Parts: sequence; structure tokens; C-alpha cells
Amino acid sequence: MSGFYRYLSSEVMPLMNKEDFRNSGYPPTKLKMLLYINEKGDITDVGFPDESLTKDCEAKMRAKLLTLKGWKAPVIDGKPIKSTFLCSINCILWQ
Repeated sequence: MSGFYRYLSSEVMPLMNKEDFRNSGYPPTKLKMLLYINEKGDITDVGFPDESLTKDCEAKMRAKLLTLKGWKAPVIDGKPIKSTFLCSINCILWQ
């Protein structure tokens, strides 16, 4: 997981710094992301529930996250299955 959070910090979160936050004037204090992982361990989609990100920022973050490798699908009865991973990041100050 530490590699995942390093990737978020270095590749994904800098996109937040470029966000305008027109509605509130400041970034959210928590960012939730849903990663949809297929049977092969590939991220097939990313969702941002209940966030105040612009569609442009979501699209840029989604594109970065879709390139992330190294996931393993869970196995049930000896067969890999699709899964959803909820990632919630608490933030005091975006940098």
C-alpha cells in the first residue's frame, strides 16, 4: 500500500493543486476514490463519489489511475473475481 500512496502523492494529487474549486474556494478535506478492478488485476474504471472536483480534474485523475499496475484480483473458490477498492484520503493541506 505504501507504493500506492506514493503514486497518489507524486502523480495524482498534483492534479488537485491545479484545480480551481470555484464552488468553495478551497479543496476538499477528504478525497474518496473507487477503483474498479477486473479479474486480471487491471483497474478498469475510477469513480469519485460525493466530491467537488470538476469533470476535467476527475478525467485527468482517472487517466492517471487507470495506468496504475500491480493489483491482484481477489480469489473465491479458486477463481479471480472483479472487485471494488474504496480509497479515502484525509487531507489537512493540499500541496
